[in-house]
Amino acid sequence: MNKFILTGFLLVLSTAIFADDRLNAAIHEAKAAEMLGQQGKVTKLIRHANMALVHSLAASNVAKGTYKTKLDAASNSLKNAINDARLNYVGPATKSVELAVQQLEAAKKL
Repeated sequence: MNKFILTGFLLVLSTAIFADDRLNAAIHEAKAAEMLGQQGKVTKLIRHANMALVHSLAASNVAKGTYKTKLDAASNSLKNAINDARLNYVGPATKSVELAVQQLEAAKKL
C-alpha cells in the first residue's frame, strides 16, 4: 500500500516539475516573441510565439484548476498573435504576445 502512495506522490511531483519547466520555457519564448514584435521582425515573432504555444499547451495538458485556465488563456493569446503576425499585423500580434506573457507569469505565481 505504501508503495502505491509513494508512486502516486512521485508521479504528481514529476508532473508538477514538468509543467513548471514547460511554463518557464513558454515565458522565455513569449518574451523573445514580444521583443521581436517590438522590433518589427514578424517571421521571428511567429517562430518564437509558436514555440511558446507548444510549451504552454504541454504545460496545460497536465495542469488543473486556475493554473490550467491561465495557461489556456495564454495559449489563446499566442494563437491570436500568430494569426495576426501571419497577416502582417505586427502591432496587434505584439499586443497579443504581451498579454500572453502576463497570463503566463500570472500562472507561474499560482
